[in-house]
Amino acid sequence: LFARVLRRAQGGRLVLAIFVASIVVTIANMLGQVRLNEWNGQFFDAVGRKDLSAFVHFLWTFLVIIAVLLALTVAQTFLQERLKFRLREWISRHLLAEWLKPMRVYQLSFAGQYGRNPDQRIQEDTRLLGDYSADLGCGIVYSLLQIVAFVGVLWALSAQVTFQVAGYDIAIPGYMVWCALAYALIGSALTWLVGRPLIALNGERYAREAEFRFALVRVNESGESIALHGGEEDEHRHLEAALAAVVDTMRRISTSLAQLTWITSGTGWLSLVVPILVAAPAYFGGALTLGGLIMVAGAFAQVQGAMRWFVDNFSRLAEWRAAIHRVARFREALDNLPAIEEGAEEIKRALHPDGHLAFEGVRILLPDGHIVIED
Repeated sequence: LFARVLRRAQGGRLVLAIFVASIVVTIANMLGQVRLNEWNGQFFDAVGRKDLSAFVHFLWTFLVIIAVLLALTVAQTFLQERLKFRLREWISRHLLAEWLKPMRVYQLSFAGQYGRNPDQRIQEDTRLLGDYSADLGCGIVYSLLQIVAFVGVLWALSAQVTFQVAGYDIAIPGYMVWCALAYALIGSALTWLVGRPLIALNGERYAREAEFRFALVRVNESGESIALHGGEEDEHRHLEAALAAVVDTMRRISTSLAQLTWITSGTGWLSLVVPILVAAPAYFGGALTLGGLIMVAGAFAQVQGAMRWFVDNFSRLAEWRAAIHRVARFREALDNLPAIEEGAEEIKRALHPDGHLAFEGVRILLPDGHIVIED
């Protein structure tokens, strides 16, 4: 649905084209990563054999591989950054066009909490949505391609990992793949349990920040009247209350992030040792060479790193979800304005037959139903 809307909207096709180009570059980058992992095994096997000529040959090969990977990484970064601001431009232009339709700027103030602070929705929330959509979208595509590229490699290398039980050699098909999957699932489950409150907290934080900024702008624009009426103390009290709400929300977010860091950092550090541990029996049993061990560890790290994408990006996912929720609700509030206008009562005017000024059954209500003047 999102891709269909992008394709039809002005500027949407350019966003899709950049995204497709980014995927093509990512695929090329992934093929280079697979070649680099193969080089690792060949290079360390040469080191283990003390083969100087092979050692020098693989050093030159390394320079070529790194040059190609560097060019692909630069291209990938360039396209991802272009995607960010093009996506933001598309969303912002769309919201501006809807917001500035006749009477909507005024009517939106009566549309409830999601109609408040349109400046924050169009400026800040669209920036966050564009940045996080590009980063997370490209990131998950990269991780999926990484899994596709390295699972086959890891599965094939798992055949060399055997265990001796009662004098028999036992090989578990795809042993390293299952270990990587189990490790990633455990980390993801713990991350979800610990970090789930961040989703609601980030949404609340954006709302409190918008209210605080709006209060500051209002005071700045009303400086003359505040000075004439001596209202500085009252305004200071209101701003302190708005700031306190922001600080309280940030305090709770900091606590949740600290708790989440136990999981993300802990699993990150353990991942340096886990692949060596799970492949150690085959290496010490003689089934794996040093180069083979390095290849297994590298492929395991790639697969496990891709599978734990959710763990590494949970806090960013929470912020992205909060941003898209706020933009979507703002767009929904704009869509509901015609219904609000149609359901509103209006004062009908007509010429009095005797030329008098008269009122019959007139009452004035706010859009929320609150009566200002009755009869």
